[in-house]
Amino acid sequence: MISQAPMPPPSPERRLRLERLLAKYRALAELRARREQLQAEGGDHFQPEEAASRRAAFRTLAHEFPGCLRELDSVTEVKLRQRAEHLARLLDDPEQAEPPWVPVTEAYHATLREALAIKRWLAHRLPRGGAIAPELVADFSRWYARLPFARSGAHTASAEHLARHLNPPGGRLQSLIWEELVQRFGRPRAELEREIFSR
Repeated sequence: MISQAPMPPPSPERRLRLERLLAKYRALAELRARREQLQAEGGDHFQPEEAASRRAAFRTLAHEFPGCLRELDSVTEVKLRQRAEHLARLLDDPEQAEPPWVPVTEAYHATLREALAIKRWLAHRLPRGGAIAPELVADFSRWYARLPFARSGAHTASAEHLARHLNPPGGRLQSLIWEELVQRFGRPRAELEREIFSR
């Protein structure tokens, strides 16, 4: 019987992304555990000092992983810890199978982070009701080339592309994000959302 060649270890970049995702789930699990404890004790709000500490943690997490606070609201502590444990095993053993929620979650955060950056860029450069001129598209292309977390090749510098960020489907940027993820993964939005936010 011919044995399979071992899986190559993840690249340094891939390993760093998995480590950051692991840190996210560990932080979310701690925050969720404290919330569940408070609720089990019959409480409905944190003391001011703890509330301020939690808000600071929320800002830090949301900055690196936009949209992750919805996970805090919808996923239990047990499930969050299970995800952290699975990521830890992936880092320890590259032959571990990567569950489907990992690439979906990574793509969700990356796509939303970029879309929010584009939305902010447009808000600073385009007056309300202004037209997207060719000069603006050229400026955007230059800016995007310098964006540290740009998803190379993931966008088309065009007036239509910018208009969709300026006025996303249904007025919600999330709709634009899920449209892209549905196209990328070839799966319905409801399935992809369950991968990330299911209890």
